[in-house]
Amino acid sequence: MVKDNKDLNKGHLLGAHCSVAGGLYKAAEAGGELGCSAIQIFTKNANQWKATPLTIRAIDEFKEALSNNNIKMAFAHSAYLINLATIDPQVHEQ
Repeated sequence: MVKDNKDLNKGHLLGAHCSVAGGLYKAAEAGGELGCSAIQIFTKNANQWKATPLTIRAIDEFKEALSNNNIKMAFAHSAYLINLATIDPQVHEQ
């Protein structure tokens, strides 16, 4: 972990797309190791509609990891499956 990424970035956000494999908190830890002050994560598997609901524990671990790793902002990246221009009503409803 880079201890003072706020100094490294001189007040600007610097980030990376980080994997949540193994838990949301893993993304914050990976961002901290890279010296990031921001991260972007998928909210679920990017190629599936189904998602496991987040638990309070997972949310709390994520918040703690953000703080411990000096991550100031976390951005959510939505699934690749979204297609707002579709003419298929079934796909649009998903």
